[in-house]
Amino acid sequence: MRNGVLRAWVMRLVVTAYLPCSPLRGGVVAAVLLVGLSGVPVWAQPAGDPHEITPLVSEYCYRCHGPQTQTAGINLSSLVTERPLVKNRETWSRVMEALEGGKMPPASAPQLPGDVRRQMLDLLRRDIEGFDYSTVDNPGFEGMRRLTHAEYDNTVRDLFGVALRVTDRFPSELIGSSGFENSANTLFLPSSLMERYIAAAERVVELALPDLPTTDAHQTSRNLVLVATPGDGVSEVSAAEAVLRRFLTRAYRRPPSIDEVTQAASHYASGRTDGLDHEQAVKQVLQAVLISPKFLLRVEAGGNETEPFQINDWELASRLSYFLWASMPDQELFDLAARGMLHDPSTLAAQVSRMLADERGNTLGDIFAAQWLGFQHVGTRIWLDPIDNPWCTASLMTAMRNESSLFFMSLLRENQPIRRLIDADYTYVNEELATTLYGMDGVEGEHMLRVSIDDPNRGGVLGQASILALTSNYKDTSPVKRGNYVLDTLLGTPPPPPPPS
Repeated sequence: MRNGVLRAWVMRLVVTAYLPCSPLRGGVVAAVLLVGLSGVPVWAQPAGDPHEITPLVSEYCYRCHGPQTQTAGINLSSLVTERPLVKNRETWSRVMEALEGGKMPPASAPQLPGDVRRQMLDLLRRDIEGFDYSTVDNPGFEGMRRLTHAEYDNTVRDLFGVALRVTDRFPSELIGSSGFENSANTLFLPSSLMERYIAAAERVVELALPDLPTTDAHQTSRNLVLVATPGDGVSEVSAAEAVLRRFLTRAYRRPPSIDEVTQAASHYASGRTDGLDHEQAVKQVLQAVLISPKFLLRVEAGGNETEPFQINDWELASRLSYFLWASMPDQELFDLAARGMLHDPSTLAAQVSRMLADERGNTLGDIFAAQWLGFQHVGTRIWLDPIDNPWCTASLMTAMRNESSLFFMSLLRENQPIRRLIDADYTYVNEELATTLYGMDGVEGEHMLRVSIDDPNRGGVLGQASILALTSNYKDTSPVKRGNYVLDTLLGTPPPPPPPS
């Protein structure tokens, strides 16, 4: 994988226009009702003559898979009308497998002439395996996404300038078939989580902005959030509006509307009327912002568009930051968005390079690579009983995860070819990992260091402890698990299910 490839991939991902997603109205209730909506591909339905395969399946396949009978739930008379055929790729792939294996038609039915079978397979391979996705000019519907727990923690960190990790008390994230926590299909907002958000908002403001700041971190938060104070000709109302306008921009990842600023100012005024002092009233509004759907959800509002459209620069900044950093945009992205410069290809390319080089770019390894390759489970679902295996410590399993994460990031940052994923001649270890599992000498300390590997069988992710643990049984190796891992995770070609007994 090369940085150039990733950069092109990122640009395609974040710039692509999406069908409209209306902004939330109705507060938390609307959020609960709508947050489950996910991005569903929408395909153009080309007009024209029936597909070339239609007369063939009509003559030879409708007996079992036609309007009257749908064996195995497959109705080919309907599928051939849904164009392009790749829209139903999974079902057509099953048809291809049955044709290739001689299982379709069944032995009890008239058989296909050899030339007809070959013609059907050629047509399906052309339109399924050889489909040109660049011809699809409709990227589909982009649903609202709740911040994942990791994104919430990172956003709070960058919003207040202090790492708090309040999501330790949140319900566990659900992971769907994609294997990724940020899939819109599983980012629900149950009432139990909403209750935790309310408590977390209070806790964040109390910890980041205590009434009596005692640490440098407290002062950092105050400097970042409380950007204006009353005095020297600045009224309390003016100071509050300055603080709230900036906080709303950063929390909502876009400029607030006039109504949003007015509502925040009104909330501040109500606090003062209720007897709160200036700073307490401001903090009360900050807490309210942290439970707003506009903070908790990533919403791209396209108005009443019915055709693909280009997202704006603020939305593009959020796509970049949450993909590469799993957090909110930084000030440089905000400034570029405000000037309308992020859609410029050279500017976008420069920002991708900058963000990958930033320390926050490590989240691509810690989150994306960990969920793709599966090593995020090492130390949680995958572990050995420390009583029987005292060498298998929590710090060792952390080092195992860090090895794979740092290795993945090195491939991106050093512009290495994708084959290095499986044949690299280096890895990352600390003293505990090197001595306990790899038998390496000369590595000291708890920090991860890059070391060379002489054994060609040890290079790449398949020789790393996290992946070996992931693809093993409790105490034994498992060639079957590892073979399935290579096919499914690395090659993206999972083996077919076993035949029925």
